[in-house]
Amino acid sequence: MIPPTFLLQVSETTTPATSSVTMFNDALLAVALLALAGILLLLEFLVVSYGLLAIAALGCAIAGIVLGFGSSPVVGWTLLAATPIMAALVIAWGLRRLARSDLVPKEEISGNAGYRHATESLGITVGARGTLVTDALPTGRARFPGGDIDVQVEGPAANKGTVITVLRIEGPTVVVSADPGTPP
Repeated sequence: MIPPTFLLQVSETTTPATSSVTMFNDALLAVALLALAGILLLLEFLVVSYGLLAIAALGCAIAGIVLGFGSSPVVGWTLLAATPIMAALVIAWGLRRLARSDLVPKEEISGNAGYRHATESLGITVGARGTLVTDALPTGRARFPGGDIDVQVEGPAANKGTVITVLRIEGPTVVVSADPGTPP
């Protein structure tokens, strides 16, 4: 059996050297965890993981910071300051990469999209007159000087050949009425 005083002396003589090695190893592990967090966050932009890699990166970053504070306050504060900077750089790179990717649609739907601007391009305005080229029960197709467009007749149904007048344009819907005195 080893006398207790010997154990006390051995632990006192090896503690400072072991303590500095342990602190260095903890600091190195904390930096490695932060680097792993950066790699996982980078992979989030390269692999479809539905956010799981980002969550793992957050966990590694938190563990690295906590371990850094455990080894030394200076290391902890340094890692705490470096984490958002590293995350911002990786996210900026990832978003630039996504913008250049062929997998991300480049087109956007603007206010000028859709059928509603067809009336402007054909010169159809409120009060314009045209002729039905199909029966309108209540919708049909009408010919105006600028071209043909789908219309909705307000009131009774109208037959092909009826002269119509545009009452209003509601988004993509051109509302017309049959002119009195025109053939049904």
